[in-house]
Amino acid sequence: MSTTLVPATTYPAVLGKTIVEIRKDKTISQGDLAGAVNVTASTWSKIERGVSALTIEQLVLAAKALDKTPGYIVKAADDAAAQLRLQGIEVREGRIGDSNTGLVLIGVAAIGLVLATILASKK
Repeated sequence: MSTTLVPATTYPAVLGKTIVEIRKDKTISQGDLAGAVNVTASTWSKIERGVSALTIEQLVLAAKALDKTPGYIVKAADDAAAQLRLQGIEVREGRIGDSNTGLVLIGVAAIGLVLATILASKK
């Protein structure tokens, strides 16, 4: 029995990368944004990588610091997820666990390329 490998990522990773792209565009450091959200730089790094969950309160604070609305950030992440799906990349709602054999996690660079295009079109 052969397993077909499917490229995949998670929605938290897409949302985190969306925030990274907006943060970099605004030239705000990761540490400064972590401070604005009242978390440690380590915790914020995990959020940006999609490893830790982002709370609604953190999203609101991050959006304010980035001069965006929470809706703008979520919409950009939704658009990126849709584009990834069109490219044959599965976007899982939660974390990908050990039981999901056949999934190959794509790197944040691939997500970043999709997001850069989407965010550039929103300017």
